[in-house]
Amino acid sequence: MYSGIWYIYATIFHVLLLGSIFVIYFRSPVIQGLKPQQPLPRGAPAKRLVLIVADGLRAQSFFYENLSNVPNLRQLIKEQQGLLGISHTRVPTESRPGHIALIAGFYEDPSAVTRGWKENPIEFDTIFQHARRTYAWGSHDILRIFNKSSRRDVEGRLMFDAYNHELDFWGNVKSYELDEWVFSRVEDFLKRKRKTLQKVDKVYFFLHLLGLDTAGHIHKPQTALFLENLFITEAGIYKIYRLFEQIFDDQKTAYVLTSDHGMTDSGSHGAAQPHETETPFYIWGAGVNSKSYSTAKYIKLDSNTAMPLYEIEQAQMTPLMSALLGLPPPVNNLGILPRYFLNVSEEYIARAAECNAYQLLEQYKHLLIKHKSGILSVLLPEYKALSWDSINEIKSYLKQAHFAEDYQTVTNISYNLMETTLEGIDYYQSYYSMPLLLATTVAMLSWLKYLFDLLNLKKMNSLECVQFKVGFCILQKLSWQVSLYLLLPIPVMSLALRNETQGSTPLTFGQIIFICLLLICNIMALHFLYMVRNRGSWLEIGTSISHFVIMQVTTLILVIFTYASKIFLGRPKNLTDSSAQNPTKTN
Repeated sequence: MYSGIWYIYATIFHVLLLGSIFVIYFRSPVIQGLKPQQPLPRGAPAKRLVLIVADGLRAQSFFYENLSNVPNLRQLIKEQQGLLGISHTRVPTESRPGHIALIAGFYEDPSAVTRGWKENPIEFDTIFQHARRTYAWGSHDILRIFNKSSRRDVEGRLMFDAYNHELDFWGNVKSYELDEWVFSRVEDFLKRKRKTLQKVDKVYFFLHLLGLDTAGHIHKPQTALFLENLFITEAGIYKIYRLFEQIFDDQKTAYVLTSDHGMTDSGSHGAAQPHETETPFYIWGAGVNSKSYSTAKYIKLDSNTAMPLYEIEQAQMTPLMSALLGLPPPVNNLGILPRYFLNVSEEYIARAAECNAYQLLEQYKHLLIKHKSGILSVLLPEYKALSWDSINEIKSYLKQAHFAEDYQTVTNISYNLMETTLEGIDYYQSYYSMPLLLATTVAMLSWLKYLFDLLNLKKMNSLECVQFKVGFCILQKLSWQVSLYLLLPIPVMSLALRNETQGSTPLTFGQIIFICLLLICNIMALHFLYMVRNRGSWLEIGTSISHFVIMQVTTLILVIFTYASKIFLGRPKNLTDSSAQNPTKTN
């Protein structure tokens, strides 16, 4: 009976180890229950914003030979000026995380691994949820991400129009038909709803163009068939721009053209090569600063014209688009408003930066309150650069600067606050990652010691350790997942260090082989535990997970099959108490 319980303990322990990597490495950074900021009090520079995402368009294809691949857009850039540059994405360079970075302001949620990278398990806020109206066209796989994130929108403020999978095909040479479908639907909608749309402000128009991504996968970038798709798509973008200007002639429309990710020469994406992480952007129209500021790079449009080439992080698009419409950034946004991209007054820039800073600070305060809610928090280290006293002091400085109408100071303080806040958010979100990793390591080392030495172990009273760690988890109000793995070493150490003597009967050859296999598997699993990655391409992350999972599953199969064989082939010999089979003789 005791032997059977031993196998059950071993199985439970390795199942818990299997889940440990998801608590250590793959907890979601998305915070729920955050309070959104108020819209900017002054008049927004734009009434509407057109976001055009050319899926899979890499910077090299766009800027090739002075934009020779996009002649219509090059002419538009000459006419409208605006801001031209490279947006740096982060791995994994895939469509879902790329669009979320643009529209929600944060990068891939590591916990999406639990959904097979198909969707985000935690609901998040987007720029669309703060607008009066949002109209979107494109692939169902992309639009459903943001439709799902807006279920609470009961006022019908969102209109999503996606083509079905009969059109979303692979293998057809004319993949530009995907983009032509979007252009035709947008044109028809604008003409039908012209008068209604002219009366509404704070509106997003989102055009998702999948044709180039499909063409890149099938034909590879820079091939003749890919360039044919690119010429047709960029001409369609130019035509749609002209249509918007015709429908809305109030000069209050802002435009953002960019991509979610790039693509390698072989037509793949997902990793961290420059062709995959560097995407083009062109921002122009109402509220966009056309005056160049300090930059080291320029690009020639022709022999007589050169434009500065700017560089930003992909998530910075989110607060920028929000500021152009006078809206607050989404509550989960981690992007910082590009400082010199707005053509507005100093006061408006100051208020937009301050709104961005307070939106980030709201996330930090949520984490700080959660940390401080524990009774033992006074004994634990904290992020000293942004304590409650310093937060109140910064707010006081901002109020004084506003009162004195010193908007340059407001802007400077806000940007300093944003940088500090992002560091603080990262500090508290990873606060228990190392303790969890160490606790799991101790548990595995204790199990290894137990396997190394099953007999004649010295007695150790671990009650005080148990009381301390249980008390810490309760008083610090940790989640049950974190508490479980912080406490995991206790029962394993108690097992490894218990006071139990063994008889003189040696282990059988089969038992020795079984324990040696367990030792090998657990030593390898301990090694792979430190090799797990939660950042990188999906392939890199998946590979690092698979090594650890394979070893844990192998161990579970070994334990379960060994016990099953003992049951069906004969009564198992007790691994830990064979003295019962060799009773002491009495005189």
